[in-house]
Amino acid sequence: MRLDELARRAGVASTTVRLYQAKGLLSPPRLVGRTGWYDQHHLTRLDLVARLQEQGFSLAGIARLLEVGAEEQLDALLRPADEVVLSP
Repeated sequence: MRLDELARRAGVASTTVRLYQAKGLLSPPRLVGRTGWYDQHHLTRLDLVARLQEQGFSLAGIARLLEVGAEEQLDALLRPADEVVLSP
């Protein structure tokens, strides 16, 4: 999907997507010629950033958490309680 579609599906402005890329929160798109193509990973990352912001994290704080590779743990932590599966 292109930038405008990604932004629409994520519920953010296109400028927000560009800002997140500039801050290192979102990887750049795959380029084909001069066209950038985004995939489900980008959409998932935008969702995670939005959920962390709802919890009160700043963009700088989110960038630091993502930098240390905590994406999967953060996603599990932010999952609604009825979706969490506890292992015995």
